[in-house]
Amino acid sequence: MFLKLNIIPIYKGKRKDHSKPSSYRSVSLGENLYKVAESIFIHTNMDVIENFMGENQMAYKRGGGTGKSLKKLNDLMKKHKKWYLISIDLAEAFNSP
Repeated sequence: MFLKLNIIPIYKGKRKDHSKPSSYRSVSLGENLYKVAESIFIHTNMDVIENFMGENQMAYKRGGGTGKSLKKLNDLMKKHKKWYLISIDLAEAFNSP
């Protein structure tokens, strides 16, 4: 089954360069019935979906999220005396001012 969606580019604004693709956010306008069916499918099959996710996958899992990730990081830092931290700037990935 194939689904045809309209993808609309939305300008992020705030003095962004109109000529750069990174100045736009893509939004798909699917039919409401499809969105409802997708939501029902995901909720009824979450156990199967989670079996395919790795142990360290925190997002999109029940009971996962930022808090669990930070606790895991804190536990590792306590366990190992020497550690390294890599910081990645994701400011452009979200609606940040």
